[in-house]
Amino acid sequence: MFAIATTVSVAGQAVYAALADGTLQCGAAGAAPTGTVDTGWSVALGAAAGLPFIITGPLAGARSTVSSSGTGN
Repeated sequence: MFAIATTVSVAGQAVYAALADGTLQCGAAGAAPTGTVDTGWSVALGAAAGLPFIITGPLAGARSTVSSSGTGN
């Protein structure tokens, strides 16, 4: 998915949303900037601040769950 952040985004960084206005910021995982919340998404392909970058996120883990019973879900 594409997104735009107010900060530089680098592959592997976490994506944070500002509580005040929803703008996105990128930074080290586990080090949320003040006034933000971790979105659960991470940067797949970075870009300069204000330019579109690619994120990968929380749905990826949910889709990777496979039943080993052979019955499907």
